[in-house]
Amino acid sequence: MNADPLVTIDDAALAKLREVRQSQPDGDRLGVVIAITGADKDRFTYELAMMLPEHAASDDVVVDGEVPLIIPAGDADNLAGAILTISGDLINPGFQIDNPNSPSPRILGDPSALS
Repeated sequence: MNADPLVTIDDAALAKLREVRQSQPDGDRLGVVIAITGADKDRFTYELAMMLPEHAASDDVVVDGEVPLIIPAGDADNLAGAILTISGDLINPGFQIDNPNSPSPRILGDPSALS
């Protein structure tokens, strides 16, 4: 059995999530949804949102923790091993997902679009 977490939240991202949760109604109960929305070249694109875990779909993967993670069932395999962190990019600040997985050529379509 694999004991590695599906998605890891690093300390900087966890601190920011705590801050965001404090500003929301029911913030102490909110989880973060990490969903794959598509692909851009050789990387997935994502959407992050806050949601109460009890509102997750019955087949979503809900990972308990200080900040629960809610991952749509169809995205779980493609997020395995990913790390939620904070971008060091001053032009594009915010959350960043470092994902060891990449879209398959079947998702991307024409391979010449990767260059």
